[in-house]
Amino acid sequence: MDNVNNDKLKTCMRSVASAKLKLLSLSAALVLAACSGEDQEGVEPIPGFSPSPVNTVSPSPSPSPSPSPSPSPSPSPSPSPSPSPLTLQLESFFETDGVFFDTDTENYGFQVYDLGPAPQAGFAAPQAINFNQHDDRAKYLVNFSSDARYTIEARVAVPADGDRNIEIYVDEHLVAKAALRSTGDWDMFETQMLADGVAIMQGQREITVRSVGEQWQWNGDWIRFSEVADFPDSYELGAKIPDLPVKDIRGQMTVGANVRSYALRLPADFDEQQELLPLVILLHGENNSGAQMRDAVGYTAMIDKYGPVSISPDSLSSYVPWSDSVTNHWDVFHLPGDEAFKDVEFIQALVKMAVEQYKVDPEKIFVSGASNGGFLVARLVCEVPELFTAAAMTIANLDQPRLATFCPDAPMPMLTTMGTEDTIVPYVPMTELELNYWLSAEETNDHYAKNNGCDLNPVESDLPDLDSSDGSTVTKVTYQNCNDGYPMVHYRVNGMQHWWPGSPVPAELGIIGNMDIDLNEIHWQFFFEVMLNNSK
Repeated sequence: MDNVNNDKLKTCMRSVASAKLKLLSLSAALVLAACSGEDQEGVEPIPGFSPSPVNTVSPSPSPSPSPSPSPSPSPSPSPSPSPSPLTLQLESFFETDGVFFDTDTENYGFQVYDLGPAPQAGFAAPQAINFNQHDDRAKYLVNFSSDARYTIEARVAVPADGDRNIEIYVDEHLVAKAALRSTGDWDMFETQMLADGVAIMQGQREITVRSVGEQWQWNGDWIRFSEVADFPDSYELGAKIPDLPVKDIRGQMTVGANVRSYALRLPADFDEQQELLPLVILLHGENNSGAQMRDAVGYTAMIDKYGPVSISPDSLSSYVPWSDSVTNHWDVFHLPGDEAFKDVEFIQALVKMAVEQYKVDPEKIFVSGASNGGFLVARLVCEVPELFTAAAMTIANLDQPRLATFCPDAPMPMLTTMGTEDTIVPYVPMTELELNYWLSAEETNDHYAKNNGCDLNPVESDLPDLDSSDGSTVTKVTYQNCNDGYPMVHYRVNGMQHWWPGSPVPAELGIIGNMDIDLNEIHWQFFFEVMLNNSK
């Protein structure tokens, strides 16, 4: 927002709390426009935009000389069929029956700013943009006229690079998360791609746009859904879509009362494959998505290099007390209501689909997860060990209630990785917490080693310190004399905090990672050795 002092603007914004009413009161928008005091011209019209006929409201940029009642949205209108492409206005939620949620009590987000009195093509007067803070969100009810796949784009202005992200949810299921690149200033807009090939089913859907990050965020103009392919008439969940690359597939399936989403990646030579393929399931951490984590930690490159089928599922959302917010996470925290997620059943359904539709060998199924996803790995190994050939847990440990209640003594080839300076999932026991009772890394490793018939006096070997600047080193801990085919290996990363080894740490995070090992390669080598041993 050119020529606007952020501190002055924040002070002015705090004065509109009584008028704001979650942006459903137009008086708040008028006060915010006055705070901004901007007159911006040359706004690029939206290509293909067709204003929604549902409950359109065009607030005036200033009070009318002749007093008249302010227009207000009518209650609960029925959403109209979506245009193609479908464009959701971030600055005027009324046009698409939007509902605004703001969780920041001081620095209000998704605010309306006046861009000048003259309407531009495709806009309702006044011209408007907005900015937002972490966890601000806007919701829309939209009718999708058919089962189809969509690209998702956002027209945004981002003042600088950094921790500025956007998430898109369909019916509360995360389908896209992207880091927004700098456009140069608050009023320099460009279109950025958020997702490609997201499957959305026919019918009324709730679309949520959420801001994520620890810095002042970004200005949003619109979010656009563009249909790229129809589903075939004989569509089944996970089926290949004509005219789309088979390599990357976004799918949905219903488990219990929930529609669940996932990203599935196939090797480039999948169509020519005659042999059954291994499957690797990667489980993301809290407030993340499957595809985002897969790409961020480098699993995508590993998958493409070695050629397994990969599935990266998405978790569901609910309230968590430690951050007093709604986050997407797996059912591992023993929180009331989370059992309705049916995460174990979801993973079972994904494995069944992969075996039946994607040439997956049921004897070569591996599961890996980090942090919250690593906790789900522990739960899966406890409750459905027969489903997997081997497992890997990263920056996560086993919890005592599940150990005492659910865990059998079934053996499982297991690889674990933990940082000794992790302050989120400590290397030592977490028994001081009221909600969770996590074991230490050593206790977790000993549990799996005992199940695998190993001696509980492992051999430690320090690995080369290939990057002395990363502030950490690695010790490999190998349990001896395990039952044939059931190894237990631990990588202790000395000095590392809550991070994935081998993945560079952005400087602005200020935490210690590790670049001495490539955990993706270690995972694949571990899985490959288990497969090789099982084939003897």
